[in-house]
Amino acid sequence: WTSFVIVPLFALANAGVEINSTSLSEAATSPIALGVAAGLVIGKTIGIWLAAWIGLKLKIARLPTGVDLSNMFAVAATAGVGFTVSLFVGELAFTSREHIEIARIGTLGGSLIAGLIGGFLLLRARRRLTAPPAADEPAPR
Repeated sequence: WTSFVIVPLFALANAGVEINSTSLSEAATSPIALGVAAGLVIGKTIGIWLAAWIGLKLKIARLPTGVDLSNMFAVAATAGVGFTVSLFVGELAFTSREHIEIARIGTLGGSLIAGLIGGFLLLRARRRLTAPPAADEPAPR
């Protein structure tokens, strides 16, 4: 309850954003909100996955047993959920109150999208790991 309900509600209440149909429609077409959301959803996912891939290629890191790069991609996708630094950077990046609010809505929307995508990918990866092997496949060791 704490991680999935209380903390997100606390963060939303303290983000200082008035969410209504007007602010949502403005944010949906704003390059600021779309850029912030894309940074959380796409940028963090690619950045974390790519860092893991580079670490593996340089042999300075290794994945745990039973984990592959597709699992790592699913975990990387959930990183966009972390929005406290994004909210702080939005405060520093913009001077206009309107732009700050649009960036906040982009942050909250991007975090929600990242959580949904990451959750879906993790559930899919879990099913793949726990599914019984097909009749023609050897059992995993």
